[in-house]
Formats: sequence, structure tokens, C-alpha cells
Amino acid sequence: MLSAIREKATGWIAWMIVILISIPFALWGVNSYFEGATQIVIAVANGVEIEQSDYQRALAQKQRQLVQLAGRDLGTEYLDSPVFKRQVVDSMIDEALAREFSRDRGFRISDNQLNRFIRTTEAFHTNGQFDNERYERLIGNAGLSVQGFQAQQRQQLTTDQMRISLAETAFVSQTELNYALKLLNQKRSAVYAILLLEHFLEGVKITDEDISNEFDAKRAVYFEPPQARVAYVELSVARLAAAIKIDDSAVKKHYDDAPRRYSKPGSRSASHILLPLVAGAAAEEAVRAKAARLVSEARGGADFAELARTYSKDAGSATRGGDLGVIQKGAMVPPFEKAVFALSAGEISEPVKTEFGYHVIKVTRVSKTEAIPFEEVREDIATALRRRGGEAEFVQLAEQLGNIAFEQPDSLEPLTDQLGLAIQTSDWFSGAMGTGIAANPKVRKAAFSDEVLVDGLNSGVIEIDPDTLIVFRKLEHRERRPMLLEEVSDQIKTTLENRQAMLALEQAGNAILTALTDGTPWAELLGRYGLVEASLPAAVEEITDPQEQAIAVKVFAAPHPGAGAPVFGGGQISPEVFAIYRLDAVTMGDPSAVEQEEREQVRTAILRRQGDLLFDGFRADLRKAADVKIFDDRL
Repeated sequence: MLSAIREKATGWIAWMIVILISIPFALWGVNSYFEGATQIVIAVANGVEIEQSDYQRALAQKQRQLVQLAGRDLGTEYLDSPVFKRQVVDSMIDEALAREFSRDRGFRISDNQLNRFIRTTEAFHTNGQFDNERYERLIGNAGLSVQGFQAQQRQQLTTDQMRISLAETAFVSQTELNYALKLLNQKRSAVYAILLLEHFLEGVKITDEDISNEFDAKRAVYFEPPQARVAYVELSVARLAAAIKIDDSAVKKHYDDAPRRYSKPGSRSASHILLPLVAGAAAEEAVRAKAARLVSEARGGADFAELARTYSKDAGSATRGGDLGVIQKGAMVPPFEKAVFALSAGEISEPVKTEFGYHVIKVTRVSKTEAIPFEEVREDIATALRRRGGEAEFVQLAEQLGNIAFEQPDSLEPLTDQLGLAIQTSDWFSGAMGTGIAANPKVRKAAFSDEVLVDGLNSGVIEIDPDTLIVFRKLEHRERRPMLLEEVSDQIKTTLENRQAMLALEQAGNAILTALTDGTPWAELLGRYGLVEASLPAAVEEITDPQEQAIAVKVFAAPHPGAGAPVFGGGQISPEVFAIYRLDAVTMGDPSAVEQEEREQVRTAILRRQGDLLFDGFRADLRKAADVKIFDDRL
């Protein structure tokens, strides 16, 4: 159409068309160009708009935090779920309302306060000093600009001002504190026994008629969902790296150029005594003085290990005489590490203050840095160099992959011809489940989109992981279909067996509890059911087994036994386990036997909890009174 106009429109007619087109462009098009794209709003709270770009940054940041905490095994389905996205939006709304409130009430953070906070943040320090290059690199890695990070921290510090002001209104009476100490230090003498599902499975008999009846009653449940198979090409760093040849001279040069990297760093073994910090200048000075006294005793010949067992509050090392094992650089907080690497073997430090408290440190062994022989690291270096080359090639080819897939969406052949990528095929998968590349929910979603399933086009470029990209197209598709009895009979049989066994497990467990309540002796019932008695550790901190922890939740929630009359209880602690217990005695903790340091720690914990509850209630009230609108379709 445009070419026809160009060929036929000549002379004054052509100029008239140009003028008519140019006027609206001049009036609106150019203005729109300079204004930029309109931001998409995903929520509004009391007139404050939350923009999609800010939401996407917050979503990505929260996803990264969860992956760092849980590792790569964290299910991507949850991170992409509407529930998770709504949690992020709700958090942003709460923050926006809190900012609005704090701004209206005059809460402010000065430039000096902001700079002091940033410069004292240890994550931005190198060798104990603020490192501006490290600061800019870390916030850049988080996807933020310096200005954006500072604005974010200013807002957070302003909210913290308000949180602190609320927390300061909380208080703990001596009665409350003593009661908390009694509960925290109580001990319960109890024994337990468990019934296992597997023992009840042995007596379950499922007939063909049972299976047929279950199938007939729930035909709608037994169907095969729509499924697809796809043909795909894969661009991965691993495949590119494997094809790269590395000359041995390049490997040797890399080894020679980085002697520090290819050496076994010197390490030290150390023991310590930890005295936790206590709120208040006077209390902290008392802790420091106690640490100094322990230094004098240790230097005077006292057994350091015995001092650690007696005084250290580090539960992990105190029982080992304070032994921390081998310590390498970067493994401990900076003040502790600086002290360790300044001491010689056998020396004892002055009191060292960290965020955890005051430490008395003894270095027990020192080893020197040793070069790793070239032959030991030859293959590792070659692999790293291949990897580096593969990453560089990956970056170049990734852009071409996207362009070719977009410009020629009717076939994967151009990708094989131009990039040399082999066409592979997937197994069958549904929209909810798959293996291989289809284990990725983004692949399943794209495979059942109209573009791929109906129009028969290539998918867009999909990131399987940071090192792997794929493009695919439909190979085969089959519709949802009812499944035949013979296809699901084994599944139904297993379901019915578990159902009957779980019912029998629950009935047996409840029958034992009823018999105990009616006065049947504990030992008689254990013998009747072939159960084995086990003792539950008396103190909560001594219980480390997950199964015993679940039982302890029930035991420590039970009422106190009367004189000579134990308390019986129990219940299912998992679908496969029913536990019964006998609680014989409860010994409450003695607040007068608790050291002042622990009292202050518990008081601080209670105050912190009360402050958090006050702030949570305050935010809930703000949200309840606010005019909030969330556009779920834009998340």
C-alpha cells in the first residue's frame, strides 16, 4: 500500500499529503516522544501510585533473596505464583502507607545520618574500611543505581525511626520476665512410643472389585491432561565450552600469573570464649570486664578449655572447650578474624568485641601458605578457561538466537544452519508437569500458548537457567482424554491401601489413648501393640531429632501432671506416624538461678517481640483505614 502511494502521488498532491501527515505528528507525535512511555500502575494506596517497574524490581530482589536462602532447589513455580506476587505487592503497599504516615508526622533522615549508615555497613568494607568501589559494585549487582539505593535506604531508615519509636513504648515487668524465664528453662520428664503406617499396610487387602468401584465413583478424576512434545534447539555455555580447545601453554601462563589463587591459604585453628552483649552501657562494661578477667586467668595458666566450658555462651563450641576448628580468611566477622590472624600459636587475645559479644580468643595452631603443584590444578584451569571462552561465545550467540527466532518463526532450521545448533526432541509433558526442559514452568506455559500450539510458530527465547537458552516449536499434541481402568488400577490400589492403613493407624492410636485414660497400664499397652518405649530429652534445646521435636511440641503443650498421676496424650505427627506419650513431671525453671546476662537477653527478646507486634498492628490499622486498589491483571 505504501509503495503504491509513493509511486502515484507526485507533484503538489504528494506535498499536500506530506503536509497533512506532518501536522499531527508535529503536534502530538514529537511531544509524545519527548514525554516518554507512560508508566503502568499496578496498585494505588491513598493516592500513592506503585509503578510496575518498581514492582518488578522488588519482585526480582525478593526472588533473589529466597533463592540465596533456600538454594537453587527452591521451586520456580512458587516464585512465579500469584500468591508470591501478591505478597510482594502487599509489602510494597504497607511500606508506601508507612512512608506516607512518617512523612506527614515529620520523620526525616538527614544526609549525614544516611551517609553514616552506609559507611558503617560492613558489607561495604574492605579490610575494615569503607570501600566505595565495592559499594558501587554490590548495589549494581543488585540491579540498583547509587541514587536508587540511597533513596531506598532513606525510606527504610525513616520507617525504622517510626518502628523504634513504637518499640520504645513496650515494657516488660519483673513478673513477666520471671514467668518467661520459668517457661524457657522448664524441663519435662516424658517417655513416648510410635505407631508406623507401614505396620498397618501389611494387613490391608484390596480386591479388584474395590478398585473398580473406586474407578467408577471417581471417573472424572482419572484423565490424562492435554500433552505436547516439542522440537527445540539449545544454546548452553556448557556445550560451547566443551568444544573449545585450550593450549597447554595458555594453562601454564594462567597458573604462573595467579600464584595467590593456586595456593593453599594459610589457616589457623583457634578456640574462644563468648560473652554475649547486654543492652545498656553499664551492663556492657560489666561483660567487657568479665572478659578481661578471663584473659588474665588464661594467661596466668588456667586451662582455657575448662574456662570455655564454664563461661562461654557459644553453645556450639563451649562443650568442645571453645574449639572452633580451622579458620581461614573470610570465614569470620572482621574484628574476630583480624584478632585471630594477629596472634601467634599459643597466644591469647585481649577482649574482642563483635556483633555477637565479647570474645577471648586463643590461637592453637598456625599453618603457612603453600603453592599447589601445577599438575594438581592443570585440568581445573583448563576447564575454567574453556568456561570463560564458552561464556563469551554464549553472549554473542544469544543475541543472534533471539533475532533469528523472531525474524524466521516458522522453522528451527535457520537456527541450525546459522548457529550450528542441533534439533532435539522432548518427552511428552502437560501444562502442569514435565521432565527435561519441560520441568521449567516457563517452557510448559509457552508450549500451550496460542502462538506455539495453534499458530505453529517458534517460541520466544526461554531461559532454562542463566547458562542455557532454548527455542522450540510444536512437534505433536494430544487432547485431554479419559484414562482406562487398566492404566490407573495400580495407582488406585495404592491409594486405597494407604487410605485403609491410615484409618487403621489412627484408630489404633486413639484406642491406646482411650485405654490409657481408662487406667490401663502403660507397659501393658506397649506390650499388647508391640511398641518400644523411648525417653524424650528433658530440655527443649537438647532435642535435635525432627521426629522428637514434633512429639515435644505436644508434650510441652500438655497440662502439668498431678501428684503421682502422669498425663497421657498423643496424635499424628505425620501421615505415617502416630505418637503416644506419658508425661511424668514438669520442673519449672528457677529465675533466681539465671545470670544477669541471660535475663537481659530474654528481656531484650521480649521487648523486640512486643515492638514488632506493635508495629505490625500499626501497619494493619494503616492498611485497614487506607483506600487501596490492586490491579491483579498487571502483576
